Amino acid sequence: MMEINNRDVTTWALPENAIARLGRGSVKDVAFSPDGMHLAAATDIGLWWYELATMQPVALWETERGMVSAVSFSHDGQWIATGNADGIVKVWTTQDQQCIMEIGQRRLNHGVAQLTFSPDGQYLAASHYHFHSVSVWSTKTGVSVANSELEEPKARYGRFPLCFSPDGTRLAYLSCDNKISVKQIETGAYIARFTVHTPRIDGSLIFSPCGQFLAAGIRKKDSENLSANIHVWHVPKETVEMATEYNGYQVRLVYSPEGSLRVADIHEDKVIIWNASDQEKLDTFEHRGNSRAAGFSDDGQQFAITSPRDFQVWRENAPQVVSLQGHRGHPNSVTFTQNGKTLVSGHTAGSGIVFWNVAEKRAQQTLLMNTALPFTIPKGGLAVSPDEEFLAASYTKTIEVWRVASRTRIMIFTEPQSVGPLAFSPTGKHFVSATSDGGLYVWDAQRWKKLRTLTGHTDGISSIAFHPDGKILASVSPWDKTARVWDVARGSFVTSLPLAWPLSPNAYKGDKKKIERVRKAAVSNSQKVRAEEIWNITFSACGTLLAGGLPNEIRVWDTTTYETRMVIFPPKESCRPYALAFSPCSRYFVSGSWWGFTDKVSIRLWDVTTGENVQTFWGHSTDVQDLAFSPDGALLASAGYDGAILLWDMKPYTK
Repeated sequence: MMEINNRDVTTWALPENAIARLGRGSVKDVAFSPDGMHLAAATDIGLWWYELATMQPVALWETERGMVSAVSFSHDGQWIATGNADGIVKVWTTQDQQCIMEIGQRRLNHGVAQLTFSPDGQYLAASHYHFHSVSVWSTKTGVSVANSELEEPKARYGRFPLCFSPDGTRLAYLSCDNKISVKQIETGAYIARFTVHTPRIDGSLIFSPCGQFLAAGIRKKDSENLSANIHVWHVPKETVEMATEYNGYQVRLVYSPEGSLRVADIHEDKVIIWNASDQEKLDTFEHRGNSRAAGFSDDGQQFAITSPRDFQVWRENAPQVVSLQGHRGHPNSVTFTQNGKTLVSGHTAGSGIVFWNVAEKRAQQTLLMNTALPFTIPKGGLAVSPDEEFLAASYTKTIEVWRVASRTRIMIFTEPQSVGPLAFSPTGKHFVSATSDGGLYVWDAQRWKKLRTLTGHTDGISSIAFHPDGKILASVSPWDKTARVWDVARGSFVTSLPLAWPLSPNAYKGDKKKIERVRKAAVSNSQKVRAEEIWNITFSACGTLLAGGLPNEIRVWDTTTYETRMVIFPPKESCRPYALAFSPCSRYFVSGSWWGFTDKVSIRLWDVTTGENVQTFWGHSTDVQDLAFSPDGALLASAGYDGAILLWDMKPYTK
């Protein structure tokens, strides 16, 4: 296998103009190499290779698109297959990283759920998310095998398992009608069908080495509990040979070469490894949080499982479980401290708040919220006071306040409604929290007492921002379709920002055809206020401008008159520019988009005066969640739904 000699993992396969990647992305699937020496982890960033002897990353593949959702080794270890969220399957040589086959075409909502090679390597099978279908291809030709479309596409989400029989002639898979089907590959004839009395099989379906038995891990949910069952069927007889219930919320299965069935019984706080054939408990180790990816090695002697905060590998007879750091839930919020030395990020899936040393490009510390339940720091739900004394974070109906220096929690506030974006005033005097019912609460940021409530929004608030003088606050709601400006000190409403298209042709920048269409609409509907979703709002550092992100445009307002100064229409592949940030010099602002059917998602640098797109950066494989400049403007941090934070060198553009 081709390894990367550079040991600085944060610089591997970086996009142009990026200087570091913080975080390795949440793991979607795992696979052990047949020789037991390597572990492959599928992430939205790409395919990570880990050397199991050292538990260190040695390579990063398939980063051109990323969004790798499934991975599988051929049984001889010569090939590895990857499938992505677009439905594309690739086969690579493991020794020299050559892509020898690419199958499929990009299709929305048709991501690859699971991949598996036949034991002799002649076939490769894939199941797909959402519109459930199972496909089988010849690995020699890449051509779809006759009768391989085993199910007509049907909308349904799940991780649909499938497996080949040991002789490679039969394929077992989950049907849309909640049946496990076993089919002859060449003829398409049904050999057996087993009814599953549950809406979900838990990603585990495997034949015994003799090919006579088929085992499945099945989720069982009643009104109070979630548990998992193991069913083993005798395939020729079509009878149930074993049905055992486990107490975890999901299970993973493997048959040892000798034919004994091993089970990983996964709980919220632990994993129990069983020999199911003898009902013998082999080992137990601690594990926290929900897992999206888990799997055994082929011999059943190793087991890997992800959590929101780490990535654990169990080895039989090893003294302890080894943990890998770096694979977290995606970051929703990022902010620099005033000295620019530390970047703080808030994550999903219980991954917490991470403090990053910018110079060393490493995580210093992770803060976890005071809850045993999975939690998510929402977009805008993270704020650091200007004197860097306090850090505030929101999740569900809770606000936690921490002292930055000691990293200690000092207060917890609960609200009747879900809490979203937060902001400290630049003076440090006030703190504002927004809720899902449209409430804006103004706090005394020194005594942590509520002072007043700003009322006007009728639905949830997605973004808030303070004017640099600390007196004015802007808030937006995509649900009530308003952008409002408030006097925080007086507790009064100032004005609503206009969302109608302006009549002046000079206000428009960007796509000329789009501008012409909009201008005609603005003239013909000049008396009508256009109701439009607005998701984000931010002030320029000089305080003279406000910028907002709408589904297909960026709006800039003058803060003296609150009239629209500029409307920018980005290219169609840069739709939903919901991440915005002004540079400290106020001459530029950046916008980050959602995915628009491109290999990478754009971050665009705009000239504030002219509306010119000065530079475009392509880095994240999917939606950009948040953007933040360092205080000196030299760095830009972008948080992506792909699980990465990219640091961009902005010195060539902002000086």
